[in-house]
Amino acid sequence: MLTATAPNRTRFATGDQRFAAHAPIYPVCWVYNHAPGYEFADLTGAPVFIQAGDADTYDAPESCTALRASLSPAAQALVSVRMHANATHAWERREPDAVITDPYSHQGQGGEVPLRYNEQAARESTRAVVEFFQRTLYDTSPAP
Repeated sequence: MLTATAPNRTRFATGDQRFAAHAPIYPVCWVYNHAPGYEFADLTGAPVFIQAGDADTYDAPESCTALRASLSPAAQALVSVRMHANATHAWERREPDAVITDPYSHQGQGGEVPLRYNEQAARESTRAVVEFFQRTLYDTSPAP
C-alpha cells in the first residue's frame, strides 16, 4: 500500500518509474495513518484495490473501509475495498490451517491469528484482482 503514496514513490523510484495500479491483499489496515512510517495519504494517482477478510483478526472487519473513509475525497476516488465473508488472513494459502501469534494482530494488542483456506474467497479474490487489473490497465473507455 505504501507504494501508492507519493513520498514512497519519490523515495524509491528512479526517474519516471511508477506503479500503474495497486492491489494489496489482506493488508493490516488499522496500522495505516496510526503508526510512524505507515502514512497512507498523498497518493500517486494510481488506483488502489484493497481486499480483506471479515474474519481477519489483524483488523476489525471495518478497518479497511474506515481507512478509505478517512482519506480526502480525491484519495477516496482512487481507493476501493472489497471484503470477503468468513475470510481470515491468508485465506488463499492451501497449507493446513494454522494459528500464529503476532504482536500486530487484534489492532496492535497482539494475540492469535487463525489462517484458514477459504476456497470461495480465494476464487472470488483472484477473479476480482484480475478484473481490476484488466479494467485499470487495459480499459481505455471513460468510467461510468
